[in-house]
Formats: sequence, structure tokens, C-alpha cells
Amino acid sequence: MGEEGKIRELIAKFASPDPREAVDAIGELKKIGLQAIPILREASAYPSDAIRHYAMLTLRELKDERSIPIMAHALGDLNSNVADCASEALAGFGKKSIPAVLEVLGCDDIRAMNCAISTLAKIGEPAVSPLCEAYSDNPEPTFRIRIVCTLGSIAHVSAVPMLLSILSENMGCPASTPGESLALHAISSLGEIGDASALPSLFSLRLSSNLKLRVASADSLRGIIPTSPRDLRRLHAELLRTLRIEKGREVKNESDSLYIAYHGWSSRLGIKCAQAHEEMRAPPPRLGRRNSCPRRRNAAARRNVLFLGKNRV
Repeated sequence: MGEEGKIRELIAKFASPDPREAVDAIGELKKIGLQAIPILREASAYPSDAIRHYAMLTLRELKDERSIPIMAHALGDLNSNVADCASEALAGFGKKSIPAVLEVLGCDDIRAMNCAISTLAKIGEPAVSPLCEAYSDNPEPTFRIRIVCTLGSIAHVSAVPMLLSILSENMGCPASTPGESLALHAISSLGEIGDASALPSLFSLRLSSNLKLRVASADSLRGIIPTSPRDLRRLHAELLRTLRIEKGREVKNESDSLYIAYHGWSSRLGIKCAQAHEEMRAPPPRLGRRNSCPRRRNAAARRNVLFLGKNRV
């Protein structure tokens, strides 16, 4: 039996009901090495889910860059095990796999697109710069929105300037347009990253006439990690301002998000707020601890706590 015949025989064992046979076959194929790769690529398109899965596992173990296009194509595989294995393999190649994954990011297959986002998130910070370049090179709105979502999934601070630029360019776009969608996704991604340098832009959006942008900015503030007690004071003032305006379902959603953000920030900044700054020895006192307002207490009770103090509900 020639080398090719031996390789095909080992690949046939991938379909065995005994997983130990498949594992042993992978070990033998790794010993054969690069000579097995062409036939493994062929096997990655077989109808059998098991053969495709184990073929992708073997290609991942062999770490040959020539397999990157096959792995990128497998991101859209109907079998999640195959797609996940391809994603892990591509992430292992790092920067070298980014161009191939970006092509998948722009495809019409939602399953493959989501897997591409996950792959780029695993690659992490090295993918930020190529993503920003791809955003500038391709004006197609859907592709740009996917890039903005991916930057949020990567959650690296180096993406913040680009996201702030995208937000600045699109925050004035009419409602229900691609520009508005870009702005909303940029706001969400800034919240996922959590960098405090986004605070000025997020607070300025609180005065927007666009309700969607206001609600999105309130949600995004929950993810920001504040650096100064002054951030907490500004959030406190914004929460009180929001509660003073006309009441309604949307406004309640905003105030709930701001309320959650306030308690998260005050917990993080507790020590800093108690330090030597004469004007800020403690967090603003009008909000009691979160457990002073039981979960089932209604919104009116929470407003009383805010304006009157926790002992005057």
C-alpha cells in the first residue's frame, strides 16, 4: 500500500463509532506530517460530520499555513464542531489568518459571519488595526456594522479612537438609516470595551434628541470603568436630570440603566472617593446603597430615595 492509500485508510477511521480509533488515526497522520495535508483538505469537505471534524482537528495540529483558506471556508460549516475547530485553528495562526477571516466577515452566511467575529475576537488586539483599515476601505454599511461589532467583541482599548470617530461621523444621521445603526453599534462597542476616555462622548449623547442614542448611551455607561470621583458626580447629576424630565417607558429604561451604572461606579470608586479631595470625601449621598431599595419597590420609591434621602421614603 502506498503512502496515499495509508493516509486514506487512516482518514476512514475518523468515521469509526469508537473515538479511540479516530484519536489514534490523528496521531498517525501527525507522524506522516505535511504529506497528509492535501488529502486532509479533501476530507474536510466529506459528507460525514465526523470525518470533517477529525480532519479539521488534524489540520489544526499540523499548523500548516496553506490550510488557512480551507479553515476559513469551514467557519460556515453546518456542524458547529467543525466550525469551532476551524475557528480555534485560525486564531492560532494570529495575524496570518486575518485576511481570510475578513473575507468571511463580509459574506451573506450569518453562521459563518458570527464565527468570523468570534475568531477575530480570539485573535484579539492584533486584529484591531486590520479591522480599522477594512472599515475605511469598504463603504458597505452592513460590512462596517459587522466590523464595529467585532471591535466590541475584541474589547481592546486601541479600538476606542476609531469607534469615537465612527460615532462622531454618524450620530447626526436620520433615524432608521445605516448611519444611525453604525452609531448605535459604536456606542454598544464602547460600553463593551469600558474605557473611560469614551465618557465625554457618551455623556454628550445624553442630550441628543434621538431617543435610541440616549437609551444606548445609558446602557453603554454601565460597562465603562470610571477613573475619577468626578465621573461619579457627573453620572449622579445626569441620573437626577433624567428623573426630572417627562416620565415614560423609554425614560424609565434610561433611568434604570443609569441607576445600575451609578452603583457599579460607586463600588469601584469607593476608596478614591474617600481620599483627600476636600470637595469629594464620599460619593454623592443622595443615593443610598442599592439594597436600600428592594427589587420589588416601584420607580416612585426609588425617586424618593434619590431626592429625599434613604430615611424619608
